[in-house]
Amino acid sequence: MDPRLKEQQLKKKKLLKRLRKKHQDRGRQPLPLKESFGPFSHRNNTAGSRIYRWAAVCLGLLCVFLFTAVLVLWFRFMEEKDQLEANYSNLTTERDQLEISYNNLIIERDQLYTSYTSLTKETQNLDLTTERDWLQERLSDLGKRLMTHINKPEWRYFSSSVHYISIVEKTWNESRNDCMKKEADLVIINNKEEQDFIEMLRQRKEAWIGLTDNENEGIWKWVNGSRLTTEFWYGGEPNNYGEEDCAVAGFGSTNEKSCADYPCSYWRVCICERRILS
Repeated sequence: MDPRLKEQQLKKKKLLKRLRKKHQDRGRQPLPLKESFGPFSHRNNTAGSRIYRWAAVCLGLLCVFLFTAVLVLWFRFMEEKDQLEANYSNLTTERDQLEISYNNLIIERDQLYTSYTSLTKETQNLDLTTERDWLQERLSDLGKRLMTHINKPEWRYFSSSVHYISIVEKTWNESRNDCMKKEADLVIINNKEEQDFIEMLRQRKEAWIGLTDNENEGIWKWVNGSRLTTEFWYGGEPNNYGEEDCAVAGFGSTNEKSCADYPCSYWRVCICERRILS
């Protein structure tokens, strides 16, 4: 035998022993001496080929899966893109419609404001016309009243009223009834100017005026129901001496404060007052 061949076989045996020892140390089965190593080992080549094939198959399946996932995601993306474009188009249309509605509302608001302004002017004109007609009627009525009393010299005008002093003396109640028959009432003295006018009109006579406390003793009221506020009582009056419930003007020597309370049954002249502007 050739020495080199023996040397190679010896090296192979030593190498196989080392490998077997390593496998035994790791708890593995010992490798066969003839079928586990070298260019004549067909089984090792077959197992490696199978592993490569399985790896290629798995890689191909992974590629197919990834490609399928990419396609699905692409179709989903395209669908959502189309949906978003449709929504955007709808929103744009709604925005345009809202702008048109807003412009129409602005126009309607301006029209309503114009109509309101016109109606306000018409109402003001109508109110002015109504007030003008009312004033004309009042002036006409005033003119008729003035003409009626101007033709009667016994009536004297003062502060939107005409006054009349009677000639015949009567009781307070009878005097008031006579005034009412003349569409008047016993005089109401509102201020000092009217008091001075009454003093001039009565011509030093005691005259009944429209003041009484016959409803509540001590509470003096005018014939229109208002309470006495401006007083022109003579000193010490009213004193209710002997059921004195009616008032006269012209008591005492002074003209500024000449009112006194008298029994309503006394006979005196009276001063009637008729309002022109009531």
